[in-house]
Amino acid sequence: MRPWQLLSIAGGLACAASRPPSPPPSSVARPSGVLDARIDAGGIALHIHCEGTGTPTVVFDSGLGLDGSGWFGSESEIGLTTARRTRACAYDRAGRGQSDPPRSIPHSNRQMARELVTLLHNAGESGPFVLVGHSMGGTNMQLVLADHPDSVAGLVLLDASPDPPPIETIPAAERADFERNIRALEGLDIPTLLQSFVDLEASGRNLGDKPLLVLVAGRVPEGLPAHIAEQARADLAKRQASQQRLTQLSTNSLLRVVDTGHHIPHDAPALVARAITAVVDAARSGTRLDAGRLEPVEGASPGEAGAP
Repeated sequence: MRPWQLLSIAGGLACAASRPPSPPPSSVARPSGVLDARIDAGGIALHIHCEGTGTPTVVFDSGLGLDGSGWFGSESEIGLTTARRTRACAYDRAGRGQSDPPRSIPHSNRQMARELVTLLHNAGESGPFVLVGHSMGGTNMQLVLADHPDSVAGLVLLDASPDPPPIETIPAAERADFERNIRALEGLDIPTLLQSFVDLEASGRNLGDKPLLVLVAGRVPEGLPAHIAEQARADLAKRQASQQRLTQLSTNSLLRVVDTGHHIPHDAPALVARAITAVVDAARSGTRLDAGRLEPVEGASPGEAGAP
């Protein structure tokens, strides 16, 4: 396996309801308008961008090495579509985009989650939140859920495997190259990255009956050499199986395998926007998720229909 494959894996990384769904979040005074600023998040300035008004507030966290600009960028309709229905915020993790570098190295996923919570508080963005995490961002969002379950109204996970990447199978030279990459991108090292999955497993995170929607990649990149493609398909199957376990975090969950690669927000933005809307509406109304809300509208681009 090549280093770029592992980097993609790392970040690039259902139960029947036993009681009625939770009541909708209570109405409180909400922030409105556009916020675009660098704000203290515990001795480090992080960049945050928010638009729209309403509750619950949707918060986005990107995959490894990516900043928050893609959620509201010109090539993505996810942030703007969401902001037309409720408050929506994206941010740059430490060392990404317009944010300061990490205060210390290694910079753990648990620390990333804590900094996000502090950032939201200091920015005046109050919960409840629907958390949206792609790849490694999904790890961070689940750690937020573990530490602050009462602040979370729902969760959308985008190809966010709960299992660590298969680092032990990588030759020493390529492993060293991978570690240099994650250190440069996120301030991580391999032991700290792997510890995030240990923390996740031990966290006891649980949504109860709050809405959870999981979108899972359904295919490997095109054009790979045959021997690499075979391994990539095997790795994909493992990632799909591991993400089935995520549905156990809520008695009100749905999982959809999508006919795209790992970068679901880029490849199927309309589907992601529909998934977020479904979770927001279920959180507001205290009702169960409706799989029909994920179906593509007329004219949707290929790959967005997914497979139930």
